[in-house]
Amino acid sequence: MDWAPRQIKPSIEIVDLRKDRMDFILLNSDVSTANAIRRIILSEIPSLAIEIVTVLENTSVLHDEYISHRLGLLPIDSTMASEFEFRDKCQCTDKCARCTVDYTLDVSCNDSDSRVVTHFDIVPDENQSQSIYGKNLPMPIPRADATNFNGGTDGIPIVKLKRGHAINMKLTATKGLGKFHAKWIVGNVNYKMEPRFSFNSSIMEQLTSEDKSGIAASCPRGVFKYTGVRSDMDSGLGSSDKSFKLNVGGLQVVNKLNCIYCDECINYCRELGHKDLIRIQPDESKFHFTIESTGSIPPEKILDIALLCLEKKLQDLHSNFAEAQSRALGTASTSQHKEGGRAPHPSSAYIDLD
Repeated sequence: MDWAPRQIKPSIEIVDLRKDRMDFILLNSDVSTANAIRRIILSEIPSLAIEIVTVLENTSVLHDEYISHRLGLLPIDSTMASEFEFRDKCQCTDKCARCTVDYTLDVSCNDSDSRVVTHFDIVPDENQSQSIYGKNLPMPIPRADATNFNGGTDGIPIVKLKRGHAINMKLTATKGLGKFHAKWIVGNVNYKMEPRFSFNSSIMEQLTSEDKSGIAASCPRGVFKYTGVRSDMDSGLGSSDKSFKLNVGGLQVVNKLNCIYCDECINYCRELGHKDLIRIQPDESKFHFTIESTGSIPPEKILDIALLCLEKKLQDLHSNFAEAQSRALGTASTSQHKEGGRAPHPSSAYIDLD
C-alpha cells in the first residue's frame, strides 16, 4: 500500500513570547495535528517534581500529607530533565544522581510570632552525591538568586509556622511525565480555530440602522461593531482573510478571536427574519495556540520538545507499520501456494505483531 503525502506544509507563526507564556499560530495544518501537539504538551514532556517526602518533624497546623502534596506541586527547573533517567529504569539499586535530586526543608520559628515557609527555604541535601548538573542543581522556580527576587515575599508559600513550631523534611525529586501525575505537567495549553465570518450583502442592505446596531449588541463578546459608515469592501459572502476589516453596511468584525460560536448574533438575525444573514464557520487549517508554563521549562522549549516528540512518534508508527506490512505480505505469499496459486483477498491478510 502506497501512502500519498499531503501536499501541505504546516508552519508556525509566533505572535507573542514572554517568560512564562507563548502565543503562536499553527498554519496549514489540521485538527489531528493540533490536538496531537496539545496532548503531548500535557502528558509527554519530561520534568522533575518532588516524589518522596520523609517527615522527620512537623509541629505545624497542617498535616504531613497536606504539606507533602503542596511540595509535590512546586515547579522545579527541568530545562535539562532529559539528561535524567526515570527512576524505575535507572540501573542503580535504589537511587543515584542520575535519577533523583535530594533536598532538605528544615525551618523553625523561634524569634518571631510567625514565619511563612516558602520554596526558598528548600536547600540541596548535603549528603547527596554530585548531580549531573554539576553546581547548577535543579531548584524550585523561581530561584532565590533571581534578579527580581524581593526578599521572602516572592516565594511560593508552603506552610505558616507560629512561635515554637518547626518542620524538618527530606525531599526527593524524580523525573516523570504529566500522564503519570499532575505534578509533572509543565504547563497548560489550549487552542482555538480561527472563525470565518461571511455576510449576505443583499440582505444587509434591507436592514435599518437599528437592526444592524442590534446585531452588534447581541454579541456578548464584542465581536461586532456598528459604525454606520459603508465601505467599498461590501461583497456578498466575504472571506475570513478580510474579516478584521470586513465592513458590510457599516457592520464590522473587530474582534474575531473573541468569538465563542454561541450563535447569539445568528439567533438575533433569525428573530429579524433573516436566518442566512451571517455565517460563522471555523477555519480548520488555522489554530491559535496559547502555552502557559509553570516555570519549570520556558514555553518556547516546551513547544520544541513537543514537536520533537511528535516527530519521533510518527517515525515509530511508520517503522512499525512497515514491519507489520512486510510480515503480512510474507504470510500472504505463503497462503498463495496453499490455495493453488490464487492470491487471497487483501482483507484476509494476517498481521502477526508478536
